[in-house]
Amino acid sequence: MMKRDSQEGMGSKPLPLADQESKMNIVESSDGRTLYRVAIFLLVYFMFYEAILSFDRGSWDAVIKKTIKFYSIDKAEGGLIGSVLIAGFLVGCAATGLTAKYVNPFKIMYFALFFWVAADIFAGVSNTYPLILTARFFDGFFEAPVSILLNPLINAVAPPGANTKWIGLVTLPGTLGAAIGVFCAPAINNSFGSILWIFRFEALMVLSLCIPPLFLWKKCCKAAETPEQRALIETEGQPSTLTHLRMGEENLNDEDPDDIAVGRPRSKTAATKVAG
Repeated sequence: MMKRDSQEGMGSKPLPLADQESKMNIVESSDGRTLYRVAIFLLVYFMFYEAILSFDRGSWDAVIKKTIKFYSIDKAEGGLIGSVLIAGFLVGCAATGLTAKYVNPFKIMYFALFFWVAADIFAGVSNTYPLILTARFFDGFFEAPVSILLNPLINAVAPPGANTKWIGLVTLPGTLGAAIGVFCAPAINNSFGSILWIFRFEALMVLSLCIPPLFLWKKCCKAAETPEQRALIETEGQPSTLTHLRMGEENLNDEDPDDIAVGRPRSKTAATKVAG
Protein backbone atom coordinates (compact mmCIF):
# COMPACT_ATOMS: atom_id res chain seq x y z
CA MET A 1 0.00 0.00 0.00
CA MET A 2 2.76 2.38 0.93
CA LYS A 3 4.63 1.40 -2.23
CA ARG A 4 1.59 2.21 -4.41
CA ASP A 5 1.08 5.60 -2.71
CA SER A 6 4.75 6.35 -3.15
CA GLN A 7 4.57 5.56 -6.86
CA GLU A 8 1.44 7.65 -7.33
CA GLY A 9 3.00 10.59 -5.47
CA MET A 10 6.33 10.48 -7.24
CA GLY A 11 5.20 9.43 -10.72
CA SER A 12 6.93 6.99 -12.99
CA LYS A 13 9.92 9.23 -13.72
CA PRO A 14 10.69 12.61 -12.17
CA LEU A 15 11.31 15.33 -14.75
CA PRO A 16 14.43 17.47 -14.62
CA LEU A 17 13.86 21.04 -13.39
CA ALA A 18 14.33 22.48 -16.88
CA ASP A 19 11.66 20.17 -18.36
CA GLN A 20 9.24 20.89 -15.50
CA GLU A 21 9.47 24.62 -16.16
CA SER A 22 9.17 24.01 -19.90
CA LYS A 23 5.95 22.01 -19.48
CA MET A 24 4.47 24.67 -17.21
CA ASN A 25 5.17 27.28 -19.85
CA ILE A 26 3.61 25.09 -22.56
CA VAL A 27 0.38 24.90 -20.57
CA GLU A 28 0.35 28.64 -19.95
CA SER A 29 1.17 29.44 -23.56
CA SER A 30 -1.78 27.42 -24.99
CA ASP A 31 -0.25 25.88 -28.13
CA GLY A 32 2.46 28.51 -28.40
CA ARG A 33 0.48 31.28 -30.12
CA THR A 34 0.78 33.76 -27.25
CA LEU A 35 4.51 33.25 -26.93
CA TYR A 36 4.92 33.47 -30.69
CA ARG A 37 3.27 36.89 -30.55
CA VAL A 38 5.73 37.87 -27.84
CA ALA A 39 8.58 36.72 -30.09
CA ILE A 40 7.24 38.83 -32.99
CA PHE A 41 6.87 41.80 -30.66
CA LEU A 42 10.47 41.48 -29.48
CA LEU A 43 11.67 41.23 -33.08
CA VAL A 44 9.92 44.44 -34.14
CA TYR A 45 10.79 46.18 -30.89
CA PHE A 46 14.51 45.52 -31.25
CA MET A 47 14.41 46.60 -34.90
CA PHE A 48 13.20 50.02 -33.77
CA TYR A 49 15.88 50.06 -31.09
CA GLU A 50 18.63 49.41 -33.64
CA ALA A 51 17.28 52.22 -35.83
CA ILE A 52 17.36 54.71 -32.95
CA LEU A 53 20.81 53.61 -31.82
CA SER A 54 22.16 54.11 -35.33
CA PHE A 55 20.37 57.45 -35.57
CA ASP A 56 22.49 58.58 -32.63
CA ARG A 57 25.69 57.53 -34.38
CA GLY A 58 24.74 59.03 -37.74
CA SER A 59 23.51 62.33 -36.35
CA TRP A 60 26.69 62.81 -34.32
CA ASP A 61 28.90 62.27 -37.35
CA ALA A 62 26.82 64.71 -39.38
CA VAL A 63 27.23 67.64 -36.97
CA ILE A 64 30.77 67.09 -35.67
CA LYS A 65 32.00 70.34 -37.26
CA LYS A 66 29.11 72.28 -35.78
CA THR A 67 29.82 70.65 -32.42
CA ILE A 68 33.43 71.82 -32.52
CA LYS A 69 32.23 75.33 -33.29
CA PHE A 70 29.48 75.27 -30.65
CA TYR A 71 31.84 74.34 -27.82
CA SER A 72 34.80 76.32 -29.19
CA ILE A 73 37.10 73.30 -29.11
CA ASP A 74 39.68 71.85 -31.49
CA LYS A 75 39.34 68.70 -33.59
CA ALA A 76 41.09 66.48 -31.04
CA GLU A 77 38.69 67.57 -28.30
CA GLY A 78 35.77 67.04 -30.67
CA GLY A 79 36.97 63.51 -31.36
CA LEU A 80 37.28 62.88 -27.64
CA ILE A 81 33.51 63.30 -27.29
CA GLY A 82 33.01 60.30 -29.56
CA SER A 83 35.71 58.34 -27.75
CA VAL A 84 34.03 58.95 -24.41
CA LEU A 85 30.78 57.58 -25.84
CA ILE A 86 32.50 54.33 -26.84
CA ALA A 87 34.27 54.12 -23.47
CA GLY A 88 30.91 54.36 -21.72
CA PHE A 89 29.55 51.67 -24.01
CA LEU A 90 32.41 49.32 -23.15
CA VAL A 91 31.94 49.85 -19.42
CA GLY A 92 28.20 49.31 -19.84
CA CYS A 93 28.80 46.03 -21.66
CA ALA A 94 30.96 44.74 -18.82
CA ALA A 95 28.44 45.83 -16.18
CA THR A 96 25.56 44.22 -18.09
CA GLY A 97 27.43 40.94 -18.48
CA LEU A 98 27.90 40.73 -14.72
CA THR A 99 24.41 41.91 -13.78
CA ALA A 100 22.52 39.64 -16.20
CA LYS A 101 23.56 36.61 -14.13
CA TYR A 102 21.45 37.80 -11.21
CA VAL A 103 18.77 40.15 -12.63
CA ASN A 104 16.12 39.42 -15.24
CA PRO A 105 17.75 40.42 -18.56
CA PHE A 106 14.60 42.01 -19.96
CA LYS A 107 14.27 44.20 -16.87
CA ILE A 108 17.89 45.29 -17.30
CA MET A 109 17.20 46.27 -20.90
CA TYR A 110 13.95 48.04 -20.10
CA PHE A 111 15.13 50.16 -17.20
CA ALA A 112 18.36 51.02 -19.02
CA LEU A 113 16.16 52.78 -21.60
CA PHE A 114 14.88 55.20 -18.95
CA PHE A 115 18.44 56.04 -17.93
CA TRP A 116 19.30 56.49 -21.60
CA VAL A 117 16.44 59.01 -21.84
CA ALA A 118 17.85 60.82 -18.80
CA ALA A 119 21.34 60.83 -20.35
CA ASP A 120 19.94 62.32 -23.57
CA ILE A 121 18.11 65.00 -21.64
CA PHE A 122 21.33 65.73 -19.79
CA ALA A 123 23.15 66.01 -23.14
CA GLY A 124 20.36 68.27 -24.38
CA VAL A 125 21.18 70.86 -21.72
CA SER A 126 24.97 70.42 -21.72
CA ASN A 127 26.21 73.79 -22.93
CA THR A 128 29.79 73.30 -21.73
CA TYR A 129 32.46 70.87 -22.86
CA PRO A 130 32.86 68.97 -19.54
CA LEU A 131 29.11 68.47 -19.33
CA ILE A 132 28.80 67.04 -22.84
CA LEU A 133 31.69 64.65 -22.14
CA THR A 134 29.90 63.39 -19.04
CA ALA A 135 26.55 63.13 -20.81
CA ARG A 136 27.96 61.19 -23.75
CA PHE A 137 29.71 58.74 -21.43
CA PHE A 138 26.38 57.90 -19.80
CA ASP A 139 24.72 57.76 -23.21
CA GLY A 140 27.10 55.00 -24.19
CA PHE A 141 26.81 53.25 -20.83
CA PHE A 142 23.02 52.93 -21.00
CA GLU A 143 22.96 52.04 -24.69
CA ALA A 144 24.99 48.92 -23.93
CA PRO A 145 22.47 46.63 -22.11
CA VAL A 146 20.04 46.25 -24.99
CA SER A 147 22.84 46.07 -27.55
CA ILE A 148 24.51 43.03 -26.00
CA LEU A 149 21.39 41.21 -24.75
CA LEU A 150 19.07 41.56 -27.74
CA ASN A 151 20.83 39.08 -30.04
CA PRO A 152 20.90 36.18 -27.54
CA LEU A 153 17.28 36.87 -26.62
CA ILE A 154 16.17 36.98 -30.26
CA ASN A 155 18.17 33.80 -30.86
CA ALA A 156 16.26 32.14 -28.03
CA VAL A 157 12.72 33.10 -29.05
CA ALA A 158 13.07 32.80 -32.84
CA PRO A 159 11.29 29.85 -34.52
CA PRO A 160 13.49 26.80 -35.20
CA GLY A 161 15.64 27.34 -38.27
CA ALA A 162 14.98 31.09 -38.39
CA ASN A 163 17.53 32.29 -35.83
CA THR A 164 19.99 33.85 -38.25
CA LYS A 165 17.19 35.39 -40.30
CA TRP A 166 15.69 37.08 -37.27
CA ILE A 167 19.04 38.38 -36.06
CA GLY A 168 19.65 39.72 -39.57
CA LEU A 169 16.27 41.45 -39.53
CA VAL A 170 17.07 43.06 -36.18
CA THR A 171 20.32 44.58 -37.43
CA LEU A 172 18.91 45.65 -40.82
CA PRO A 173 17.25 48.91 -39.62
CA GLY A 174 20.61 50.13 -38.33
CA THR A 175 21.64 51.30 -41.79
CA LEU A 176 18.35 53.13 -42.27
CA GLY A 177 18.62 54.76 -38.83
CA ALA A 178 22.13 56.03 -39.55
CA ALA A 179 20.98 57.48 -42.88
CA ILE A 180 18.06 59.25 -41.20
CA GLY A 181 20.43 60.64 -38.57
CA VAL A 182 22.84 62.01 -41.16
CA PHE A 183 19.95 63.68 -42.99
CA CYS A 184 17.90 64.97 -40.03
CA ALA A 185 20.61 66.17 -37.61
CA PRO A 186 21.75 69.17 -39.71
CA ALA A 187 18.11 70.02 -40.41
CA ILE A 188 17.29 69.99 -36.68
CA ASN A 189 20.34 72.12 -35.93
CA ASN A 190 19.44 74.66 -38.65
CA SER A 191 15.77 74.78 -37.63
CA PHE A 192 16.29 75.24 -33.88
CA GLY A 193 19.69 76.92 -33.93
CA SER A 194 21.48 74.47 -31.63
CA ILE A 195 22.92 70.97 -31.77
CA LEU A 196 21.45 70.36 -28.32
CA TRP A 197 18.03 69.92 -29.90
CA ILE A 198 19.27 66.74 -31.57
CA PHE A 199 19.68 65.09 -28.18
CA ARG A 200 16.27 66.35 -27.08
CA PHE A 201 14.59 64.78 -30.08
CA GLU A 202 16.55 61.58 -29.49
CA ALA A 203 15.30 61.50 -25.89
CA LEU A 204 11.72 61.53 -27.19
CA MET A 205 12.48 58.66 -29.57
CA VAL A 206 14.05 56.54 -26.84
CA LEU A 207 11.14 57.35 -24.52
CA SER A 208 8.78 55.91 -27.15
CA LEU A 209 10.56 52.56 -26.67
CA CYS A 210 9.59 52.53 -22.99
CA ILE A 211 5.84 52.34 -23.64
CA PRO A 212 5.13 49.17 -25.73
CA PRO A 213 6.72 46.63 -23.32
CA LEU A 214 4.23 47.63 -20.62
CA PHE A 215 1.46 45.83 -22.52
CA LEU A 216 3.38 42.53 -22.58
CA TRP A 217 5.50 43.01 -19.49
CA LYS A 218 4.88 39.67 -17.79
CA LYS A 219 5.29 37.66 -20.99
CA CYS A 220 8.52 39.42 -21.94
CA CYS A 221 9.95 38.95 -18.46
CA LYS A 222 8.98 35.28 -18.50
CA ALA A 223 10.71 34.82 -21.84
CA ALA A 224 13.90 36.27 -20.38
CA GLU A 225 14.03 34.79 -16.89
CA THR A 226 13.94 31.04 -17.60
CA PRO A 227 17.04 29.05 -16.62
CA GLU A 228 17.67 28.01 -20.24
CA GLN A 229 17.65 31.58 -21.50
CA ARG A 230 19.82 32.73 -18.61
CA ALA A 231 22.36 30.13 -19.69
CA LEU A 232 21.98 31.21 -23.31
CA ILE A 233 22.58 34.87 -22.55
CA GLU A 234 25.61 34.10 -20.41
CA THR A 235 27.22 31.70 -22.87
CA GLU A 236 25.73 32.84 -26.21
CA GLY A 237 25.12 29.19 -26.99
CA GLN A 238 22.51 27.43 -29.10
CA PRO A 239 18.72 27.96 -28.84
CA SER A 240 17.30 26.62 -25.60
CA THR A 241 15.09 23.61 -25.05
CA LEU A 242 12.28 25.90 -23.97
CA THR A 243 12.43 27.76 -27.29
CA HIS A 244 11.56 24.68 -29.32
CA LEU A 245 9.00 23.46 -26.81
CA ARG A 246 7.26 26.82 -27.10
CA MET A 247 7.12 26.48 -30.87
CA GLY A 248 5.19 23.21 -30.60
CA GLU A 249 7.97 20.59 -30.54
CA GLU A 250 7.23 19.25 -27.06
CA ASN A 251 6.64 15.73 -28.35
CA LEU A 252 10.21 15.11 -29.50
CA ASN A 253 11.90 12.21 -27.77
CA ASP A 254 14.58 12.91 -25.17
CA GLU A 255 16.85 10.46 -26.97
CA ASP A 256 16.21 11.87 -30.47
CA PRO A 257 19.52 12.67 -32.28
CA ASP A 258 17.85 15.81 -33.67
CA ASP A 259 17.93 17.20 -30.13
CA ILE A 260 21.67 17.70 -30.52
CA ALA A 261 21.20 19.59 -33.78
CA VAL A 262 18.86 22.14 -32.19
CA GLY A 263 20.89 22.49 -28.99
CA ARG A 264 18.67 20.70 -26.50
CA PRO A 265 20.43 20.14 -23.15
CA ARG A 266 19.04 16.66 -22.47
CA SER A 267 21.73 14.91 -20.48
CA LYS A 268 21.58 14.83 -16.71
CA THR A 269 24.78 16.83 -16.57
CA ALA A 270 23.38 19.49 -18.92
CA ALA A 271 20.08 19.64 -17.06
CA THR A 272 21.85 20.02 -13.75
CA LYS A 273 24.10 22.74 -15.21
CA VAL A 274 21.13 24.66 -16.63
CA ALA A 275 19.09 24.32 -13.46
CA GLY A 276 22.06 25.59 -11.43
